[in-house]
Amino acid sequence: MASQKIFLVLFILCLVGCVPSLHQLYTEKTLVYDPAIVGNWQQDDELWGFVGDPNDRSYHLTITEKEDKTSKLLVHLVEVGGRRFFDFYPDKDAELEGGTWLKFSVIPVHLFLTVDKTEQVLTLAVMDPDEADKLLAQKPGLVKHERVEDGQVVLTDTPERLQAFLLEGLKVEGFFGKPFELTQAKSAEAEP
Repeated sequence: MASQKIFLVLFILCLVGCVPSLHQLYTEKTLVYDPAIVGNWQQDDELWGFVGDPNDRSYHLTITEKEDKTSKLLVHLVEVGGRRFFDFYPDKDAELEGGTWLKFSVIPVHLFLTVDKTEQVLTLAVMDPDEADKLLAQKPGLVKHERVEDGQVVLTDTPERLQAFLLEGLKVEGFFGKPFELTQAKSAEAEP
């Protein structure tokens, strides 16, 4: 039953090409807050609205996609080895379309993205599952992980070990896939 739940989550994540983790990336020492992230950012037809919580050092992100579909995520900004990463996790207010049984079967996971910020651009890149798989094949002890029925990797290690894994991955060309840019929208504040 547990492997079926993980399989369903991974099937959904495979559609967007992510490597899920059961644990967060941040620790108290590596968690940072940057007020310049707060606001609306745009990519093509998507609007990303970050609402900051400086006390919790987190952001509530609402991504509005085509046809007014929304994703609500809790985001933490993590700084390790001079690099910044986003840790995405479903927000407590997030709604999953589907029946009750589907909702019971989905396990929330963390997704990690690199983040670089210039004055009006956020450049993000998602971990490439194929490159992560190659690195783990070469160095299986680098980070604890599990493979589910379809061979998809699920990271299961501590934040410190996950951080070391991402830093090692940054040495591999293409480990984080093709970057995409979000441009700061005209309004200064994100809509809740």
